[in-house]
Amino acid sequence: MSIKSTDDILQNLKEIDKNNQLLNKNNYLFQSFNSYKSRNNHQSPIEQQNFRSCQTFISILISLFFLISITIIVYQISKYFIHENYSKKTKINCKNTNDTYTK
Repeated sequence: MSIKSTDDILQNLKEIDKNNQLLNKNNYLFQSFNSYKSRNNHQSPIEQQNFRSCQTFISILISLFFLISITIIVYQISKYFIHENYSKKTKINCKNTNDTYTK
């Protein structure tokens, strides 16, 4: 083990401090978690919370609308193909009145 001099330790501490300052300046990822800072100074925290809950509710409604519309579209497409397949079978049965088989 080597013993570091105080100058090396001070230099390392200065580098760590500089890196921490840079991280604090460029820390965009966790800015939304600062609950003590309000982004909108014109609204109280309760009003901001109400706005966020309303936004969440609207986004849930929009996603439900899209989910229901996609379900209806898939249902209509499958219904169309089932109906087409059934009508082909009935036409074959009508042509071959003596035969009861279908293709």
